[in-house]
Amino acid sequence: MWYVPFVIVTIAVLAILYMFTPIGFLGVSPQGEYQIRLTINGHEMGATMENNSSAQALRQMLERGPKTIQMRDYGGMEKVGMIWKGLPTNDENITTKPGDLILFMGNSFVVYYEPNNWNFTKLGHINDTSQDELKEILGTGNVTIILSLYE
Repeated sequence: MWYVPFVIVTIAVLAILYMFTPIGFLGVSPQGEYQIRLTINGHEMGATMENNSSAQALRQMLERGPKTIQMRDYGGMEKVGMIWKGLPTNDENITTKPGDLILFMGNSFVVYYEPNNWNFTKLGHINDTSQDELKEILGTGNVTIILSLYE
């Protein structure tokens, strides 16, 4: 019975860590998935974000206001731009789909319009937009994307 106080203290510490860690204990947030707005070339699209520490850190960034990202075309499959603030990564080997929002190397925001397989952190996925629509909206060359939270 000597271990009962140890178990109680351990549970209390874990509960405190969970409640007061800004992005959730063990990378899981009680906030779960959320929606963001992407504005690209005058088009507004919604995206459902993942429930991971990377997406939650992006949410905290967007709570301070919209984020404008200058993006360039890369490899004929994606638009990529720097977010300038390193976010936690949750890399895993995935095959992207058109509309996937990816964090690369902790500081690059990527919108895929063609599939690719690599170790990435998935942030979310653009809702209800076909590959052809997405390619038309993104256009060729550089593009500016504004990320914001729905109010």
